[in-house]
Amino acid sequence: MTDFAVPSVESLSIALNDLPAGQRAWFWMCSHVESDRPAIALAPFGESEPQPFFDAAGEISIPIGSLPATGIATVDADGCLNLASFLIEKGDLERLAFFTKRHISSYPGLSRLRDLRLVRLSAEHTIVEVFEDPLLWSGIPKPIVEGTTRAQLEK
Repeated sequence: MTDFAVPSVESLSIALNDLPAGQRAWFWMCSHVESDRPAIALAPFGESEPQPFFDAAGEISIPIGSLPATGIATVDADGCLNLASFLIEKGDLERLAFFTKRHISSYPGLSRLRDLRLVRLSAEHTIVEVFEDPLLWSGIPKPIVEGTTRAQLEK
């Protein structure tokens, strides 16, 4: 069982780097976070039960009136991260791109957020809407993700 500390931007960068194509993870996200804490926290499936992870992420201070989204993250065959939850909204994508650009020079692993897709789910667990915008990520280097064709070609 893994003990989770309150997430940091550094721990997010490391967690993102450790996610190969095909990996799934639990996520916690509040794109309104304005501190030195991350807007997203991740814990790969199988490391432990999800509740200790969510408890640790819940220690991140969020603005009054903000609701964090929790859900499942997946990494597709191209290495792009997809976050699926009931509480995702379109504005989250722009705020996450801004967060990434603000911290990328200190934490290059955040490049894994490039081309992020946010998937809003219904109460019946069906896809209501997908938010993506490649233009938001200009200036963020395209990462090489383990398990992708690009990673194999770069070897």
